[in-house]
Amino acid sequence: LLLLTVVLVFSCKQDELLNQNTGAIDLTADVSQYDNSNLGLYKGTFTTLDASERGVLVVNVLNNVPSTATLTLNSGSVLALQSTSVVKSNQDTNLTFVTINDDGQDFSFVLSVNKKGKNLEINNALLGSSVSDILVSKETSKGPVVTIVGTWNCTECLPSMTGTDQTFNLVGSSGISSFTPQVTLNMAVYDGNASQSAQTSFGGFDISEIDGTFEIPQSADPADNLDVDFIATHRYSSSGGDCSTITGFWSYDNRAQGNMASDGAGNCAPIAGNSILNPIPIVPNSAGTGCAVETVFNTNQEHTKSYLASCQLGNNLGKDKFYSWTATDDTLAFIPGSGLPGAVVRDAATGEDIVGACIDSGTSSGGVISGWTIGQNLIIQVYDFRTADIEIGFCIEVSPGPPTNDLCSAPTPILCGGMSSGSTFPATNSDGIRGNDVWYSFDGTSEPAGTLVTVSLCGSAFDTYLYVLDDCARTTVVAFNDDSCGAQSELTFTNDGATNYLIQVDGYSAGDNGAYSLAVTCIPPAAPSPTCGGVTTTETGATGSVPDNNCDPTNEFVLAVETATGTIGVDTDIDNVTLNITHSWVSDLDITLVAPSGAELELSTDNGGSSGPGYIDTVFRDGSPSITTGGEGSGLTGIFQAEGGTFGAAFAGEDIAGAGGWILKVCDDGNGDLGNVVSWSIGFCDSIIPDPLIPTTGTSTRTMSEVEKANEQRRVDAKKKYLRANPSEREAYKKYLRANPSER
Repeated sequence: LLLLTVVLVFSCKQDELLNQNTGAIDLTADVSQYDNSNLGLYKGTFTTLDASERGVLVVNVLNNVPSTATLTLNSGSVLALQSTSVVKSNQDTNLTFVTINDDGQDFSFVLSVNKKGKNLEINNALLGSSVSDILVSKETSKGPVVTIVGTWNCTECLPSMTGTDQTFNLVGSSGISSFTPQVTLNMAVYDGNASQSAQTSFGGFDISEIDGTFEIPQSADPADNLDVDFIATHRYSSSGGDCSTITGFWSYDNRAQGNMASDGAGNCAPIAGNSILNPIPIVPNSAGTGCAVETVFNTNQEHTKSYLASCQLGNNLGKDKFYSWTATDDTLAFIPGSGLPGAVVRDAATGEDIVGACIDSGTSSGGVISGWTIGQNLIIQVYDFRTADIEIGFCIEVSPGPPTNDLCSAPTPILCGGMSSGSTFPATNSDGIRGNDVWYSFDGTSEPAGTLVTVSLCGSAFDTYLYVLDDCARTTVVAFNDDSCGAQSELTFTNDGATNYLIQVDGYSAGDNGAYSLAVTCIPPAAPSPTCGGVTTTETGATGSVPDNNCDPTNEFVLAVETATGTIGVDTDIDNVTLNITHSWVSDLDITLVAPSGAELELSTDNGGSSGPGYIDTVFRDGSPSITTGGEGSGLTGIFQAEGGTFGAAFAGEDIAGAGGWILKVCDDGNGDLGNVVSWSIGFCDSIIPDPLIPTTGTSTRTMSEVEKANEQRRVDAKKKYLRANPSEREAYKKYLRANPSER
């Protein structure tokens, strides 16, 4: 792992200047008297070009006596140096420094500066035989010098950026916004420029951001140089002491990127989990425990931004925290709590993210992540995409793996009265349409044809979507529902007594997963519909096109009775109304039957879903299942009860051959789709048909009109009511569905 580690040693008070042998000038006095002098304190960073050693250098240029220097290496060694000559104030200075302590390491360098303390250079730096580089600045009354020493690494590298000697240095002043960045790579040194933003204070620390650029040559032509951008959070003491530390991120044109962080804690008290170098050990909860034990932290200003790329934003703009885990399982479930955080799993050895092991911040359901091997050391980065300080909560648990009913080919059987619960977290998105899903089957032969089967996900813990299909190829969507009880789904379909139905428990979208509760309830079929005991005469009506978005008389199709006679409820009744109407968006249609007297009966309104083919061989007969139970596709083919009630109740006393005839009103209340009335007819019975009775639970009965009122109230959910009341929203919704077929 080439971790980009940046040591930040920050002096937030006037450094104590050595006063030994200083002659006529006291360097412990006000530092401002040396602002325009060659005398004073110089501080900076040191690195060997092979990056084997790095540290912080402090130089005291003294008047008329040997000057002194101290090099503190990251290894812990402290080297004391002294100049081989002396200088006087207001003279150009050229001093050679050599070590004076005997610890087995020789170090030397040459410092040059003019009499005003300008044009500062350090050359000929050698630590033993290692060629080295020193970046220094003079401390003035504008502010103490800040020195940052560390390394930078590639998580996505260009060939020219590889290597082990990737040292990163910064030198600046707490009172000046500009900083000088420097990097070493492959035995070469590259300089850049940087600036520090205004700081904010929190908990005894100052927090600011340092951003800048440096160049890495690619060839002899400077025009080929790589301009590398970086940004880092700087945390340092605002109440004295040498506390200073940074973490940051660099990138080049979306082609390369990596991390940077100070070596160690930079004399600051470390914040556990604040960087990838200081993770907090975490043990996942047992499988299935959910968020019974939640891990919580607050992204206050003591938590800095790592800038490590997240799955959602690339460069993560929010604050984050790091946890370590040696994998005991190859799959985890990440469950967001307060704040809706996301997570990225990284290899601890390289810092690189595990492909696919990522959960977006801002989703309420989390998900299952995998991609590592058991025994691998991992870093779990928990982040929030927002920049505000908020409380973050989350859980991780060992995943039990996909459930047995994860695939359509292996559904779990469920029958009337059955209940089942589970979680879609460990499931896969088997069809790639919405969220993770699980599958159940309902054996149509277990109940009589005509049984009303209600499938409910009410009480589930996420935004659900529910389908009933006739096969895994989705040849026919028998029924579907998004929201029925809040954000949860419920639907009812009519059992045909033969099909092995498939029930798909799904999430509304890719991020919607969680615990679900599934219940199946059934209403036995009605007693056989009363039929005509005599002769049925079929009269046919006019046909024609259904104009788009039109409900005027051009959408009225007349049927003039030519043969049948009688009065409904006296000596005749309506046995059936049969429709064949094609349309590309069936739920646009509102269909009403109007008697010669003007009495009306709603046959069907907004049923059939957002596709064709339409009302094909659709028969309305009193005592049949409601038309509202018909699904999309071919779900409207069959025998149904009119949505508005019974023929006998709506048209009692009607002269079936009255003037003006019968009218089929077909209203298209949406834009962009067309249809045709291919054929329609009324079957008149020459005798009275008894009013139907529909059995409910036990032995009691209810009339069909009462059943329809209950069914209608249950059927019309908030979304449908809203779309009916807001036509402009209805059109926008249709456009959305056309553009997103999977949402239909």
